[in-house]
Amino acid sequence: MADDSELLQSISRQIGELVRRELEHAKDELRANAKSLGAGGALVGSAGVLATYGGAAATAGVGLLLSRRMPPWLAAFVTGAGVSALAAAMAAQGMKQIRDHSPVPTETLHDVDDALGAATTRPNASGPA
Repeated sequence: MADDSELLQSISRQIGELVRRELEHAKDELRANAKSLGAGGALVGSAGVLATYGGAAATAGVGLLLSRRMPPWLAAFVTGAGVSALAAAMAAQGMKQIRDHSPVPTETLHDVDDALGAATTRPNASGPA
């Protein structure tokens, strides 16, 4: 009877330690994912700023240059479309980076699943008690 009590206490301690370690691992994994997501968000934000300033400057400069060959309204439209295409490409790259990183701590979930699988199969593998 005492052996059973000691075994249950030992199992309880080990489960507690496992849970603490896995929670710490999950926090670390979430921090790493958050940093990657932040970088992707920064790219998207930067694309917006560049689109604003670049659109204004490029429309003015290139529009003036193109107005020598076409009506000024058409020159401004062509220049604005080019700057907008560049901003769209940058935003798409930033969104791809955001999508490529899952906010779910998949590595930790896999470790916990393996540990639970091992814990449920171990008593059967050691033979009858």
